Amino acid sequence: MSLPGGPADKVGNRYEEAWTVYIMAQVMDEQATMIRLEPPGVAGVEFWIQRAGRLEYHQVKRERSVGASWSLADLHREKVLWHFWQKLEDGSAYCVFVSEYPAHELKQLAERAQNAANWSEFQSEFLKAEKKAENFDRLCNYWDDCPPEKAYEALKRITVRSKEEQDLREAVVMLLRSLVDGPPTHVYTALVQLAKDNVHGQFTAHAIWHHLESPQQGFHRRRWANDPHVLAKVKGVNDAYLLSQDTATIGGNIITRDETQGIVQQLTEPESVDRTLITGETRLHRLRWPRKRRGIPMFAW
Repeated sequence: MSLPGGPADKVGNRYEEAWTVYIMAQVMDEQATMIRLEPPGVAGVEFWIQRAGRLEYHQVKRERSVGASWSLADLHREKVLWHFWQKLEDGSAYCVFVSEYPAHELKQLAERAQNAANWSEFQSEFLKAEKKAENFDRLCNYWDDCPPEKAYEALKRITVRSKEEQDLREAVVMLLRSLVDGPPTHVYTALVQLAKDNVHGQFTAHAIWHHLESPQQGFHRRRWANDPHVLAKVKGVNDAYLLSQDTATIGGNIITRDETQGIVQQLTEPESVDRTLITGETRLHRLRWPRKRRGIPMFAW
């Protein structure tokens, strides 16, 4: 992430940093398997990531210099669409455009393509509106007058994300707080520096955690089992459940089940090394006061 200077450049780089750290945190959380920063020979992207067996190219542009949104013409002028087209010609590639300002025209076309069952339905149903059809024709033109069916297939692999910088930074901090035992702002700074020190770096979850847990950084994974707030919440849930069971007894007695006794025994057996999976439906019934029918006391459920 280069820093060429100037107020606008610094603000733009700050937004790019925030998105980069957000995705690095997703790698740490194993939502993605790898990130490659500014891959050499790959123009028009900040980084690519591997997620769910696919390759995603991310292009980040904080804001428009004029206007409050990115039109297709704006994206064409900035060569975003052209760079995306070069990537999307590989049928396994995906592209993500990220900005503080929305790109309505591209987002609407992409979402309509993803919602259509096939090209025929996309053409007949999702391009009914004249403006949408005009935008699609313009996109095909920007993409070197490609066949419409090919443009449709490429659109299905585009995602448009817009998020204000403050909201983005808050999302990053929340994710880092859930992952790392330490001040999230300090972790954020450490990840920004890691990215700056490795301009073309390639990072897996192991590599990022190895850096953060090094003696120089001193961060550690959050251990939720030792978190007093988590323990207090678990206790509250357990207490509420036990209270509900007290009110569901019959004459103060609980009807035991053989299955329950077997599970408890297996879980508490010191020498047991088995794993226990418990599944079933939970139904809450309301027990009413007993009533009599023909002299026989009955319970209504």
